[in-house]
Amino acid sequence: MTDTVTRRWQEADDAVESLVATLTALVVRAEHRGSRKRPRGRSRPKSTRRYLAEVIRSHRLAPGLRVDRNMIAALFTGHRELVGNPVLVVAVAQACGIIAGHKVPAKEAARLRAASARVARLIQRAQSAGPVPVAVAVPIPAPATPPVLETLPLPTAPVETTPVVSAPVEAAPVVEAPPPPVVETPAEASRRSYWAMVAVALLVVLIALWALLLR
Repeated sequence: MTDTVTRRWQEADDAVESLVATLTALVVRAEHRGSRKRPRGRSRPKSTRRYLAEVIRSHRLAPGLRVDRNMIAALFTGHRELVGNPVLVVAVAQACGIIAGHKVPAKEAARLRAASARVARLIQRAQSAGPVPVAVAVPIPAPATPPVLETLPLPTAPVETTPVVSAPVEAAPVVEAPPPPVVETPAEASRRSYWAMVAVALLVVLIALWALLLR
């Protein structure tokens, strides 16, 4: 019984994933063509979810549904009930066509409508078989404690001591004191001035004699 339930839910989820991938490709194509048609200098475009919701509401593409950006986001994340709603799926495809500047062909719209209806049938069949199987969490073993390594003392190398060589101390030069100044006594000063006067007198006499001889 569990295998049957799991297989049916897997089939439904595969259909949901395939249809979401198809819608995503339409959105990418619409963004690419819309960006080429956007005039230069226009402000940054709106977000895709908000833009799709506004286009769907303004063109009334999904009657009976109150479409907003949260619903669009849930659709593209694979919400089963929304993906299984043909009205919403076709409305999103038509909104992508409006953004890209072309109308969605009737055959493509019919194909998307049939794919969404198939998703709804698969989900209903899986629900009738049983609830969504819950994956059993497998306990993850705790990592083994690494062994404690015994730390051994590292061998110490002998430290070589360098002998300290004292530099020779140079003796400071001896500065000799200058000799004390010689102080003359008053008698010596008067004697020195006397002999100076005698020398000057002799010099004058010599100069006078020399002048007489020249005459």
